[in-house]
Amino acid sequence: MPPLTWRIALVSLILLGSCTAASPPLTQNKVGADHLSAARFEEDMTFLASDALEGRKAGTRGYQKAAAYVAASFEDMGLTPAGDDNSYFQEVPLGRNISILQKSSFHIHGQDPFFVQRDFVPLPSPTEEEITATGDLVYMGGGIDAPQFGYTAYQDIDVQGKIVVITDEVLKDMPPEEAAHLRNKRTKYDTAARHGAVGVVTLSASHLPKIFSPLPDEEDLKPLNNIVLHPEGHYQTIDAAVRLTADGTEKLLKATNLDWESVWAGVATPQPLGITATLTTATKFETYRSPNVIGMVEGSDPVLKHEYVVLSAHLDHIGMKETPSRHQDLIYNGAIDNATGVATLMEAARKLMDAPKRPRRSVIFIALTAEEIGLLGSEYFAFTPSITRGEIVANVNLDMPILLYEFTDVIAFGMDHSNLGAIVEEATSNMGITLTPDPVPHMSLFVRSDHYSFVKAGIPSVFLFLGWENGGEDVFNNFLNTHYHKPSDETDLPLNYAAAARFSALNYHIVYAIANSVERPQWKETSFFSQPLVKPNPADP
Repeated sequence: MPPLTWRIALVSLILLGSCTAASPPLTQNKVGADHLSAARFEEDMTFLASDALEGRKAGTRGYQKAAAYVAASFEDMGLTPAGDDNSYFQEVPLGRNISILQKSSFHIHGQDPFFVQRDFVPLPSPTEEEITATGDLVYMGGGIDAPQFGYTAYQDIDVQGKIVVITDEVLKDMPPEEAAHLRNKRTKYDTAARHGAVGVVTLSASHLPKIFSPLPDEEDLKPLNNIVLHPEGHYQTIDAAVRLTADGTEKLLKATNLDWESVWAGVATPQPLGITATLTTATKFETYRSPNVIGMVEGSDPVLKHEYVVLSAHLDHIGMKETPSRHQDLIYNGAIDNATGVATLMEAARKLMDAPKRPRRSVIFIALTAEEIGLLGSEYFAFTPSITRGEIVANVNLDMPILLYEFTDVIAFGMDHSNLGAIVEEATSNMGITLTPDPVPHMSLFVRSDHYSFVKAGIPSVFLFLGWENGGEDVFNNFLNTHYHKPSDETDLPLNYAAAARFSALNYHIVYAIANSVERPQWKETSFFSQPLVKPNPADP
């Protein structure tokens, strides 16, 4: 293994200081693999998941150290800076909700008051510190607008100036990726706003599975308690929203003709409820910045080099425990989530730089910030790119490859919606890797990683995830139950670096083929996602 160049070595010494450790020797599971590729992967992942980076939470010094390391690596590879001002960094302006003030309120006119936290949780507005909405309540079931799948409530009922009441309905008899998008809370809010609603009330029930938790869980609040500050608005959304607890839901239903059982069975008909409500949400956002790290390999075709294929992986994780205690690991190192994804991206970049010939299109490698708090770094880049908007033609995304076994199959989320699917099929077939369907559609993985931001921006995208063959199912379940978002997700897990080298090679081949194809990446005409998912706000300039 050749030594690191002085740039990488210097960054490592500065950032890690006395914590710097020699790279561990190549392990036995690298036998028969590309030793150099496996070793480089191990070196990158070991650094990114080290304690010195303090869990890489967006906006922290640990994340800045990780970003500096990736930027120095890009420079060492010879990648062209593709961030702001000819640098490797695109600064992403972010906001975090630091308080939900007690003056937030919700009440049905003429009824007993609802109490904050006990009966309802106010959800912060992405645009206003305090906002009030008054309107007649209209029950809209799951809040879905998809006539092609039989969901026509918004066509049948006028909600202009109204407050819609929705549930976390599980969609049946619908393709899993479309269902994941339509169930997404942001989608439901945007849909209500597009039809003229002024507020949203979401119901909860404690007797249902966890996806119907009585209080908003971490996944509910991520995209609501954190925002990205776009230089100009680009979508309509609801500013006034609350989520009722199970007690609050029961209180609201008693004031209407709806009954609990029919609502949760999904058979209650969308209808005006005959009552009026007022809701006020009061929040305060703290602003801060955190960079995406972006490098580029210029294409060889004088025309097509102005089209860009993006390979992405999120660099951030969730930081450190806020309430430390003795004899307890305080750092969420995020080795699998997502140091493995970033290391895969970096190794794919090296392979492309070493290729005998550059592909026709340019390739952008981007280590994204703020994925863990709502896909915010990718949202900012997809809608406010550091390169000319409209020239990004495809995205391939990497997130949490659980490289703990010899994988034999992969899941390619999104591949059926565009001509990228044929390229993925050819690359996997050439490497003897099987393509398998999503084994956990109920987890809505399609909307839980950064490729989804590109999809919403109208860019064909695929997200590669390791499959369940050859012991993959047990590995997946064990990681999710034992290590996911826990301090134990660190480098002492039995990483299979031969599998890591193979996965890096697969992604390299896919990206190269997309960038080198004569045909431009495009959606299939029959795809649900071929139409814009994000509607422009008429109020925006």
